[in-house]
Amino acid sequence: MRLVIKWSHGDGYTYSCDETEPVEFESAEAFIVGFEAALKVAHEGGRQEFQFAGREWCEDQFYYRKEDRNGRYLGKEMSLPQVLTVDEWFAQYCQ
Repeated sequence: MRLVIKWSHGDGYTYSCDETEPVEFESAEAFIVGFEAALKVAHEGGRQEFQFAGREWCEDQFYYRKEDRNGRYLGKEMSLPQVLTVDEWFAQYCQ
């Protein structure tokens, strides 16, 4: 199945960037389950980059610094990408 993976990343203060990446995978659900598992392994292993679905991904684009209202560091939080079929992507972004 042809999919479009969409995510945003930035430093939380001065810039933000939207990314899209086309991939072929058995289904959107299988992609997100496998991606989350690969991302967790990379994060726990301290690796900045990891391979999944024939692509290289940057772990730090999917983990964000979590802070309380006073700016105290609370740890990192995972943010998974949006996974769309090509038809869903066209319907959502090309109207």
